[in-house]
Amino acid sequence: MTIVQIKCLWEVTSRGNFSEAAENLYLTQSSVSKNIMALERELGISLLDRTSRPYKLSPAGSRLMPYFREILLAYERMELTLHEIKSHGRTSKNNCFRLMGMPALTSFGITSLAYAFEKAHPEYKVLISEDDEDRVILALQMGNCDVAFCTNLRLNLPEYNSLKFLTDTITVYYSDQNIHAKTDSPTLRDFADQTWVFPPPQSVHYPVCLDLCQKAGFNPDIVLATSRPSTGMEYLNNHSTNCVYIELASILHRYTGDEGHFLTQLSNTANVEFYIVTRRNVALPQAAKAFLDYVARNSCFSRDTLK
Repeated sequence: MTIVQIKCLWEVTSRGNFSEAAENLYLTQSSVSKNIMALERELGISLLDRTSRPYKLSPAGSRLMPYFREILLAYERMELTLHEIKSHGRTSKNNCFRLMGMPALTSFGITSLAYAFEKAHPEYKVLISEDDEDRVILALQMGNCDVAFCTNLRLNLPEYNSLKFLTDTITVYYSDQNIHAKTDSPTLRDFADQTWVFPPPQSVHYPVCLDLCQKAGFNPDIVLATSRPSTGMEYLNNHSTNCVYIELASILHRYTGDEGHFLTQLSNTANVEFYIVTRRNVALPQAAKAFLDYVARNSCFSRDTLK
């Protein structure tokens, strides 16, 4: 059993497909598949349900995944400690910190902020990782990360120091080639018979999107669930006459610009708020404090509640 094998299984089941898992791990899809099959052969059980789309864990895989996740967390903590040891030749936790967030951190500009911070402050290091939001919050509560990027859909905000990063809405995108492109003021119900690109099932806004469709009177035919907007847009552009993409507005607008159309009149849905949070009454590494100061100075966001 290797860390790479466990990472491959985690990524496939977190993202629902092999292509995104391979992209995130910088491996080929064939290599990801071979690593998972090697792990299954070693354990003598099937870990992945290959009949489902998106891919899911088998019953046995679901029972073992908490242990796999603990192995991955322990490995990540070991990497953090190793970096601390190597940095300036001393075992100080002040010169680096761990930032965790939901998938698609890059789409929200968090990764760019971290890289810009490291460039401005080369004495500090940001260790970035993505995970299911519930696990991100759990890691924060357990002290396995210092700073987290989460939504108000899962957070009990009074428990944390928080910086509101942005407020977003759910929107639907359809191309100029869609059969409803020339319809005046189409409704969500007009797209009921089309195929859908959705956010991944483990995302916090997946049930929000699903609920919107069901309130409009239909269950969407989801042909692709992805946390990679580029993957979703590629699929939609190749099926442009009869396919729509439902996601957060900031993500879709970033990848589409002024092309195509947006269905923004979506009722019965609350805004999704994104926060950078830390635990209350817990001493932060100096690197984390410097990063939070950097974010506050280089953004238009209020820091009223972030101590």
